[in-house]
Amino acid sequence: MSINEIKEYDYIGSFSDGLATVRKAGKWGFIDETGKQVIECKYNDCNFFSEGLAAVAGINGKWGFIDKSGNQVVECKYDDIVFFSEGLAPVKKDGKWGFIDKSGNQVIEYKYDFCHPFLEGLVGVEKDGKWGFIDKSGNQVIECKYDAVQPFLEGLAPVKKDSKYGFIDKSGNQVVECKYEEVSHFHNSFAPVKKDGKWGLIDKKCNQVVECKYNNPQTLFELEKLAKGKNKGKGLGE
Repeated sequence: MSINEIKEYDYIGSFSDGLATVRKAGKWGFIDETGKQVIECKYNDCNFFSEGLAAVAGINGKWGFIDKSGNQVVECKYDDIVFFSEGLAPVKKDGKWGFIDKSGNQVIEYKYDFCHPFLEGLVGVEKDGKWGFIDKSGNQVIECKYDAVQPFLEGLAPVKKDSKYGFIDKSGNQVVECKYEEVSHFHNSFAPVKKDGKWGLIDKKCNQVVECKYNNPQTLFELEKLAKGKNKGKGLGE
């Protein structure tokens, strides 16, 4: 993309699915990786492409989805919207959230206070101030009883209860006790956890493989190397 082409836009977002959001004169559209304008800047707002579709807000302030050719695939009629993941997207209508498929069909009833995108076949949903998980048929798999949840990765999900974090499996079993101040997702079978203001690492069997003594775990990769016996004697922001 040339300097002149860059100057043409007020804002250029990151690329996703081969296209990037751009803003021009207060309106949003998309360019490809060569800088070519592939979707006209005519939307009041937009989100990145995911699974071939992007959320856009029309002149009526409502949200829908377009494809990479700019075709309106799902009508702009929703109050709010997230992105497609595993074939479904959370959408808000009349104050409640549910899910639609890529044809715009309602798949899961609009009855939740908020919803995350699907990951590993389950999704976190909020109802009456508490969080749980449902499947793609809308079945309540894990009761809404947590203060907060994060998506499942590697079969486990971070959950918050009584101001502390732990992990559950897809059957709702408490695999890691809610006793940490903060946690992150499992990656390569390890998860960063924070206790008494310090970070360390646990495995899926709840073993403390790296002691909670680090102020700033710079990357999960570095903690993993410590867990595997590498970089011995090297601190991470001690």
